[in-house]
Amino acid sequence: MRFAFFLLLVINAALGVHIWLSHARGADEDPRKREINPDAMKVVAIADPKVAASTAARVNAAKQLAESVAAGACIEFSVKSADAEKVQKSLAELNLGDRLTERKLEEVNRWWVFIPPANTRAAADSQITSLKRQGVKDISLQADNGISLGVFSSEEAAAKVLSEVQGKGAKGAQKAPRASQVTGQIFTVREPDTALVARFTLLSADMPDSTLKAAACAAPSSQPAKS
Repeated sequence: MRFAFFLLLVINAALGVHIWLSHARGADEDPRKREINPDAMKVVAIADPKVAASTAARVNAAKQLAESVAAGACIEFSVKSADAEKVQKSLAELNLGDRLTERKLEEVNRWWVFIPPANTRAAADSQITSLKRQGVKDISLQADNGISLGVFSSEEAAAKVLSEVQGKGAKGAQKAPRASQVTGQIFTVREPDTALVARFTLLSADMPDSTLKAAACAAPSSQPAKS
């Protein structure tokens, strides 16, 4: 209780001093007279000029992008796999329905050299025996009676081995993609309006590795006639 009384007394005293000083200065007193070292004051830049220029450039680029995209009958937005879910959530709010289509981007990451399946296991065994005689070493019989001559991380490496085994007389050898991985996703929207273009432009600015562009709309798939 004593502490509260003392605190209230200090507040009242401070208020009284403030009122007295205000009257002592006078209502018409020029407030500039109370400035301390006015000559030392200077105006400083609110933002770094380089930062401001960079921001202006990004805004201008976004404007140009939006204008170019708005001219298309469809817009196409390509993103990395890691960003696909974020785009899906953002577009879900717009209820685009069948105006929106999605497809995955795949990249081949394994190539192989092989001989297509033989009709029988005996025929495949005979091919393997012949290949070994010709000096081909990396041989693997597949469950479908095909013969693998190696799996590689690049098409160039597969092409090199293919040339080598063909030079040794491996008939029917060829190369083809063996495996692929999803690297991204493409979102395509028909009849983009202003709100949609703005949404995609903002998403593009937030995803440096994305690509936003106007695109021709794919022809709608034909539906079988109902009897």
